[in-house]
Amino acid sequence: MGSLPKDAACPRFKPGPKTFTRLPWLLVFMADKWMLGPKMRRALPRLAEAVRATPYRDLENWSETDLLAAIDRHYRLMREVAYYNVMGPLMMGMYNRVLQSQLKKQGVEFTNFDLTESMPEIQDYEPGTHLRRLHAQFRALPPAAQEQIRRAAYADFQQMTNLGDFPASVAALVERFGHLSDNGNDFSAVPWRERPEMVLKLVTEFEPGGEEKGQKVRYADLKTSPLLNLFYRRAREFRLLREQVSGLYTHGYGLFRYYFLALGEHFTRRGLLDAPEDVYYLTFSQVRNIVNGQEQADARPEVARHKADIERFRDILLPTIIYGDEVPPVREADMGVLSGIPTSIGHYTGKTKVVRGIQDFPKVQKGDVLVVPYSDVGWTPLFARAGAVVAESGGLLSHSSIVAREYNIPAVVSVEGATRLPDETLVTVDGHKGEVLIHAV
Repeated sequence: MGSLPKDAACPRFKPGPKTFTRLPWLLVFMADKWMLGPKMRRALPRLAEAVRATPYRDLENWSETDLLAAIDRHYRLMREVAYYNVMGPLMMGMYNRVLQSQLKKQGVEFTNFDLTESMPEIQDYEPGTHLRRLHAQFRALPPAAQEQIRRAAYADFQQMTNLGDFPASVAALVERFGHLSDNGNDFSAVPWRERPEMVLKLVTEFEPGGEEKGQKVRYADLKTSPLLNLFYRRAREFRLLREQVSGLYTHGYGLFRYYFLALGEHFTRRGLLDAPEDVYYLTFSQVRNIVNGQEQADARPEVARHKADIERFRDILLPTIIYGDEVPPVREADMGVLSGIPTSIGHYTGKTKVVRGIQDFPKVQKGDVLVVPYSDVGWTPLFARAGAVVAESGGLLSHSSIVAREYNIPAVVSVEGATRLPDETLVTVDGHKGEVLIHAV
């Protein structure tokens, strides 16, 4: 699907006898995804109606248990939307990739091909199209009216009677795209519907982009074939479906904001929070426990801790790969790093104990990070106490690596200078990337 960087090595595997026992499931999977387009076309109107019917206004009189039940119902609805929001773009990427190869045979670059020719319905899902249209309407007004709009608050602008249907058109834009925000994956971000003055400013200060130079290649310009025609239609279908489900997901996901804010109001009245917005700094399990009476303690210290963590990790280097559901170690800017060979996967944070011989065995306590120049069979008892192993020598089949895998603890070997670490140094051993992160004191 073109998801790997250019010239990146593609993962491969050789099918074995067991692979063919899975063939029926594979065929069912392929048939199901081949019919995903019709399934999405049937499902999206139903899901869109359910999202539109979701109540999110006037929640002041809802009880905490009612709000929590509404969150659970909406979560079940959004899981189905999220499935299509993942699969739709994936299928679009696959069909685009096949179409790209077909176009290349005719000397046509995919970027120079008009895939959305005669598909005006796509424009309905792009806010830029509506902003451009309203900006043109704004520019057609008399200069005095334009200046009046620029100085007015949104509520006053809506009361102006000398602007024709322009205020109603802007209000329709706020209603149509009011769910958008700075981050569609964070429902604590303030959406457009709560900042109508900003939307009005977008309209008045909109800068239309430059027109694309040159005319794109159309489907009618190509030498068609059944295969080209099939994937052309599929690519167009999923281009539209991608826009539809993306807008629906952003709209529905943003509605969680109002349920949690309403719960935040309850918690603030109960003295558990300083402000309703602080509910966003609690985990969902913490919110659920408070509602269910399992946690009645003041939640403000937990909020303060999470706020401090956000500031602390604001500028961290994000990992390029996350393995499974395990939370990766955070690499902060002031951390020292020792590199080696990862030989037993996992992450572990603990204090070091450097062991150079049997005389050092007694100082190793449960949960310490065992740092050794090498290891031998006689050192095996230490691994039962260690939370992770770092060795200056060795490889994938070295004794320390094999025993670490048997004990299911992370190990990094061939780490130059590891035994120069002082005892009690706080480190994080990354058995996936082969790094030992040294925490600042």
